[in-house]
Amino acid sequence: MSAIVEPLVLLVEKPVVRMPVPCGHQIMIRMPEVKEKHGSVYIPQSRVLDERIAGIVAEVVAMGSDCYTGLDSRGNGFYPNGPYCKVGDFVMMNTYSGVRCQVGPDTASKEYRFIDEQAVIAVVPDPSMVRRDI
Repeated sequence: MSAIVEPLVLLVEKPVVRMPVPCGHQIMIRMPEVKEKHGSVYIPQSRVLDERIAGIVAEVVAMGSDCYTGLDSRGNGFYPNGPYCKVGDFVMMNTYSGVRCQVGPDTASKEYRFIDEQAVIAVVPDPSMVRRDI
């Protein structure tokens, strides 16, 4: 009498990516993808890397619990007109600002940065219209 052997099926789940949570006055931003091709011309890999590192516009994805809540020695708010930005805004910051990291299990993960609340220079309505002057 022969036994019937059923094939073993392994269910492989995609890993759950848990995003870091910014602390205090830190803002977590997502850097945009850098194009590796302009029309039919390929951009040198060194130039693509430079653009990734030196980016100046990014999307706000999370804010620390103390963002834009500081008080000076007299008890007046540092930000009398309210926060500079909110989650979902595109902001401009200085070149090379913040702490860079990638979140995810592979090398194709998106790049994120953590910047201080005071590093925000401007809110950008249309990020496609802004480019870094070289």
